[in-house]
Amino acid sequence: MATIQMTSGSFNPQTPTTQVTIFSDSDDSTLQVVTVKKHDTPVPNGTITTDLSTAVVYMSPGDFSALVSCLEDSSHQAVITLTYSGTTVTGTSMSCNLKAA
Repeated sequence: MATIQMTSGSFNPQTPTTQVTIFSDSDDSTLQVVTVKKHDTPVPNGTITTDLSTAVVYMSPGDFSALVSCLEDSSHQAVITLTYSGTTVTGTSMSCNLKAA
């Protein structure tokens, strides 16, 4: 198992109640795009490309709402951490942090 992390830059609330695509705030980040989909529990595993640049992950309704709230607050940014094995994402966590001045 390994982990990879991305700090949110811009985001596209394609269907804000069920799905959001988040883009990295840094060109230096390996992980550039994460699509997060709301899913009832049990939450299925997600997927990540072999070059680790793009992932699709699932979050429970409560976690998804917290993520969208964080992204919509211009003074904060989300930090998404994925645990993966091969191309399977087995865990997703998110923290909401104040943006650096």
